[in-house]
Amino acid sequence: MNVALLPWLGVTGQWRFEEVSDDVDSLPSGIDDREGNGELGLTLGTVGARLTFLHDITDVHDGYEIQLHLGRAFDTPFNNFAISPYVEVDYRDKKLSSHLYSVSVKESVASGLSRFNASSSWVYQAGIIGIYDITPDWLGIVKAEVSHHDSGSPLVQRDLGWAATIGVSYKFTD
Repeated sequence: MNVALLPWLGVTGQWRFEEVSDDVDSLPSGIDDREGNGELGLTLGTVGARLTFLHDITDVHDGYEIQLHLGRAFDTPFNNFAISPYVEVDYRDKKLSSHLYSVSVKESVASGLSRFNASSSWVYQAGIIGIYDITPDWLGIVKAEVSHHDSGSPLVQRDLGWAATIGVSYKFTD
């Protein structure tokens, strides 16, 4: 969710779903799920070029993430449908990275994975977003992306991951 205060400044909030859990992938026995958390912050920029700061407001890890997103929307021959290729670089501070990537002594002994103390980390993403104007206020969104988590954690099972997403969005501003 992003509510614009000015044309180039907005308040941003999101729920970070569990990135490490048996719901996402099969975890080795002994690895604890990493709780999801609520985040709130500010976005500076436009839809195509923006810098977002998000901080944990639910006392799960008390960390933050800074996201730099660059993209450009292109019209298509289909009415009310545009595509937007993008790249994004996310910086995760030590507290957030620790929450997601560290393997404690207890987890190491129980799972057989190496103990790991995470420091700050980076996530690199690229993808394409399809945007369909359902009504003047409602958008349909589809997204396909590849991502790379720059962490040596044994919890990161693949260097490159991919995701496909579908959703609906409401525009609060014109």
